[in-house]
Amino acid sequence: HEFRRLTRLLFVCAARDLSDSAADEEDVLEHAASRLQCAMTYAEQAAVHVTHSRHGHVLRVHVATLWLLNLVRDASDQGLFDSSDVYKEAEQVIDSFKAAWLKARNIAYSEMPNSMIHLLRVLAHALN
Repeated sequence: HEFRRLTRLLFVCAARDLSDSAADEEDVLEHAASRLQCAMTYAEQAAVHVTHSRHGHVLRVHVATLWLLNLVRDASDQGLFDSSDVYKEAEQVIDSFKAAWLKARNIAYSEMPNSMIHLLRVLAHALN
């Protein structure tokens, strides 16, 4: 249950970051963000809401990944997994997730050149 909750928190933080890229420097309105609900403890909620805007989302994603990895490490240290490599594998999977999210983030926050915007408008008009 705790792993699923923290994984959802990580996905929500990453999705919120990517959706805020279109918000022109402002956070998404709270009613829109509430559609990405997840259960957080008071401490997690305080940590997540201490930052805002696009720079704060990066911190949120990194903090959520640390919480998730700490959970896996604690479970591994207690011998709850059959394999001793679970933490290492989890770390690799989370690193892959963060790399994919950062690539998506670079695209989401980049501005398209005017020539490309013009080309897309021409293509859209031609298709209609």
